[in-house]
Amino acid sequence: DSDAERVQMAYRQCYGRSPSQAERTAAMTFVEDYQAKAADGRSTASRRKQETWSAFYQALLASAEFQLRP
Repeated sequence: DSDAERVQMAYRQCYGRSPSQAERTAAMTFVEDYQAKAADGRSTASRRKQETWSAFYQALLASAEFQLRP
């Protein structure tokens, strides 16, 4: 899956909806920035990807929208 497809899937799983264009843009920026910062040479690409998506899901789950969902 591409990063854009993963963002789409994450929003559907957590919020039951697709992300807005602004949310999609912010999410892609988060993913790209997080992966770049994690590229310290000590971890594998696979490990960085896993850490990135773990952090992204944690951010979605900590949001007010998720916590206040009926």
